[in-house]
Amino acid sequence: MLHLDLWIRGRNVATDRGTFSYHDPEGWGHFLKGTHAHNTVTVDDGHQMQEGSRFLWLDWTRSHCSVFGRGRIDGWDGWLFDGEHYGYGTHEQGVVHRRRVLARGEDWLVVDDILMSDGPHQATLRWLLAGTDDWSLSAADLLRTEALDLSCQVLGPGESQLFEGAEALPRNGISRTYGEIRTGTLVERQHRAQQSFRWITSFGRTPLQVDSGTVGWQGLSISTEAEGSIQ
Repeated sequence: MLHLDLWIRGRNVATDRGTFSYHDPEGWGHFLKGTHAHNTVTVDDGHQMQEGSRFLWLDWTRSHCSVFGRGRIDGWDGWLFDGEHYGYGTHEQGVVHRRRVLARGEDWLVVDDILMSDGPHQATLRWLLAGTDDWSLSAADLLRTEALDLSCQVLGPGESQLFEGAEALPRNGISRTYGEIRTGTLVERQHRAQQSFRWITSFGRTPLQVDSGTVGWQGLSISTEAEGSIQ
């Protein structure tokens, strides 16, 4: 739930993994179907739903979407998605993942609120970057591709790790064609927390700017503190 597949100027810059194979001896195809292989958040290294047979997930998570269309976040208006899911618990016990995605031209802002009613829990945010082979770390928490003139920046608690090259497979694997796999650039950010917190990710040409509890973007600012559930 809440995976984001992002295209900018015809390039799939934040991508889905694909299938690879149903029968490979290494188990890479099995890995690629799980929550860990999507551009979303995992909690305590678990899946959002219970794995059943090869093509089946059990105990489907409930979810709620409040906005899908024109909307606003802290003064910015644009195309907005605002939704959350309950695969890791409920408002009373566990963890709720709320995600907002705002598009303004070729700039995209993703706000992930990890809402905890008990703890501690470890959360992991993943972005698999593709569309070009020259994604590189140009500054703390900022990845850039000169070929596409785009940046990906993740701010919030924890530290980011990069996984690149064949030695990181299948963690950073992309399978566009059945039975074939290639590598992308995987960004993982982990944080173990007792209380709710927020991650903010930007894609595009406008960098994020941090200033004492707020993050600036396109001339306005957003709080670094998590908001509540939309239900």
